[in-house]
Amino acid sequence: MIEQAWETLSDPARRASYDKERSRPGQSSSGSGSSDSAPSNHSDDFTRGYAEEAGRSRFREEQAQREREEARQRQYEHDRAAARERARQKKQYASEAARTERLRPYYDAVRKLSEKEKQLHFLGNVRLTYVLALHRAESSQYVVIFVIAALIALNAAFMIMGTATLTGFSYWFALVFNMVVIFLGSGVILVFVSAALLWLAKVAAPRRRNVSDTELQDEYLSAQSNG
Repeated sequence: MIEQAWETLSDPARRASYDKERSRPGQSSSGSGSSDSAPSNHSDDFTRGYAEEAGRSRFREEQAQREREEARQRQYEHDRAAARERARQKKQYASEAARTERLRPYYDAVRKLSEKEKQLHFLGNVRLTYVLALHRAESSQYVVIFVIAALIALNAAFMIMGTATLTGFSYWFALVFNMVVIFLGSGVILVFVSAALLWLAKVAAPRRRNVSDTELQDEYLSAQSNG
């Protein structure tokens, strides 16, 4: 209604028609005195009131429209920022998952090492392939020592008994006794020798400086792919 009143009163032709329709029946427009001025003043006040109210209403409506547009724009920007953040996190998670999967062989190899071997690898920056070789040698040294000591004992016992004059039970007893003694003696010697060799290999390990964890990982993965 306010908008319609504003459109009517802001157009001179429509306003004149409106004033004509609102005039009292039988009233002369050529009269003089207070009877002519009072309706005119009343009409002017009425018109100004409608115009002012229409302007305020239009201003409030435009302001509310601007606020709605700003709210929609803020919501749109918020949604876009949230979508970008979700995409970034998804990409980051995918990258981290791919990196973890790529480094899985490296992590599996490191888990096999002892604490001293891990220190040699991480603190001394020794190549993981070298540390793993030491680990395999240390793990298999007792089996190798057992086999070598048994062969030495068997060969030496038969050589000794080959020159003996014993027969029967005494021969086999002496053979077994010599084998046990030679096996234990050679085994102890081989244990010390292998321990010394492993110690020297660890001491002589090629330690490096200023090598990052990423470089250590890439070295091992590259060696695995080339091997």
